[in-house]
Amino acid sequence: MIGLPGDGKQLVQPIHIDDVCTAIVRSLNMPATYRRTIALVGRESLAYRDFLSSLRKQMGLGAPTFMRIPRSFMRMGAALVQHLPGSLLDPETLSMLEAGNAADPTATTSVLGRPPESVDTFVEREAREEVRSTAQLRWLQPLLRYSIALVWLWTAAVSFGLYPAEASYDLLRRVGAPEAFRPLLLYGAASLDLLLGLGTMLLRRRKWLWISQICLIVGYTILITWRLPEFWLHPYGPILKNLPMLAAIYALYVLEEK
Repeated sequence: MIGLPGDGKQLVQPIHIDDVCTAIVRSLNMPATYRRTIALVGRESLAYRDFLSSLRKQMGLGAPTFMRIPRSFMRMGAALVQHLPGSLLDPETLSMLEAGNAADPTATTSVLGRPPESVDTFVEREAREEVRSTAQLRWLQPLLRYSIALVWLWTAAVSFGLYPAEASYDLLRRVGAPEAFRPLLLYGAASLDLLLGLGTMLLRRRKWLWISQICLIVGYTILITWRLPEFWLHPYGPILKNLPMLAAIYALYVLEEK
């Protein structure tokens, strides 16, 4: 589902980056007497929603489902997300989109010596799988990261009091923790879970964080297997679920470079 500002019929005329580079190089090589300011645009103008539909079709993602977002909400959202690192949305870009951006492509064609590329050819056939995978990772990777952060934060909240402390102390007794150290172990582990959750959400460099989480989960799994092996036979599979959790964290570790 793709959110659109209003009805998404704002007029755009995208030009391929290769055409932009070619036009700049050819302009620099022109005699000074031929130089002038031109509107560098693509071959055809189209509605913003149609542009997004074309890109999805070229990536093999099928027809999109659009969701109209009122312009007032879009303006408020732009004012907020402009402060996020790497945000492509801010009040200025939203105003530019609303104003529309289209022009006669004749001047661009003259500079290029040919018509600019059509929007329908922006994604090269040979690169479609790679482009599709990259586009999907752009939202799947944060989704996975925030899901894991929520697991750590919820675990911390449960340990800090949502789950009866006496029941937690009983589990620590069963794994062999001395009575005097049980409060320290319980709330120390809860604090660690809280830090891991916040770090997963907020830190920009997280490779060491993924390694720490993997080591902690493996350590918990070994301890529980040794002292509380009956949890492997629990119908809800609380320990078995560590396996997909470890796989997800390792995937984020591998993808961190990208």
